[in-house]
Order: sequence, then C-alpha cells, then structure tokens
Amino acid sequence: TMMMTILMLASVLTNIGGFELEEVEIDESSGRSAEANMTTVLSPRATVTELDGTKRGAILAGEGTQFDIVVMNEGDANITEMNIVATVYLTGGNIAKDVSGNDLRWTDSVLCDDLVSCEAESLGANSYLNGGSYTIKTLNSSSNMREPVEWVPILGDYELVFSLDIPESSQDSISSNNELLV
Repeated sequence: TMMMTILMLASVLTNIGGFELEEVEIDESSGRSAEANMTTVLSPRATVTELDGTKRGAILAGEGTQFDIVVMNEGDANITEMNIVATVYLTGGNIAKDVSGNDLRWTDSVLCDDLVSCEAESLGANSYLNGGSYTIKTLNSSSNMREPVEWVPILGDYELVFSLDIPESSQDSISSNNELLV
C-alpha cells in the first residue's frame, strides 16, 4: 500500500504544471477601507411624549446644552479627515437662527493634519472617536482654542441633525450611516 501511495503521488505531481505551484502575491492594502459610522447621539436626547402627555428628555428653554455623539471607524484603515456638522432646524424644515440672525449650524473639523484647528490627526481602524463619547467643538477665533458648542434654545420645537462630512470618499464607503436626527 505504501508503494501504491507513492506511485499515485508521483502521477499527480507530474501532471501539475509549474505555474500552478508558484506563489501568488496578493496586495492586501487594496481591500482596506475606512468606514465612519455615527452610531448614537448621547446629548441632547430626543423628546418622547408619554401617553399621559408628560415629556421625557425635553431640553429646557434658556438652559445651555452641548452636543455629545458617538462615532466609530468600523473599517480597517484610518480616517484622516472628517468634519462633524450639527444643525438646528425649526419644525418646518428651515434652519433655526440665533438672536443675531446667524444659522444655528456648527462645523467641527475634528480630524485633520492641523492639531490647532482639529482634535486629532486620524481615527484608527475599529476605534471610537475620543474613546466613545465626543463633544462637538468649534475653534474660538479670539482665544484660538477648541471649545464645546453650547446651544441655549428659546421656547419652540426643533429638530437637530448631526452629520459626518468626510471629504475623502475613499475613507467612507457607506454614507447612509453618517447622519442622525434628534
């Protein structure tokens, strides 16, 4: 039986061409991509009206609130440029304005190669921005410091939209997970 096995193996090896035994090199970097995902809005929460009419999670008029979100890079490559945009809308679809008539829209340049203007240079593969909870910030032009955005609403009904803006399309293949509404 040992002799039969050797004869069968020799027969198979003589019929295999040399090109079939050559090592094939695969460029693993071509399949890598980053994938930004805005998973949750931690603050403010959406207002929920109970059956008895009481409201849960309502933002109080006149009290400041910051915007806290969760963003994850679900891909296997780094994200090197990303903005987070927070916009406050009135319940008719128009952008709300502050007392000076400016749009209530803030853009946080969170990832870039300028650490004065941005929070970090990149978001690593399979990791959360700021460890899982990130407060949206803007650059204060007078102090040249990044400070949390604080919105003080007046009495009314609002919708808040948080979205990711990733200028490099190769760093985000699925755009449907880049926006949340509260």
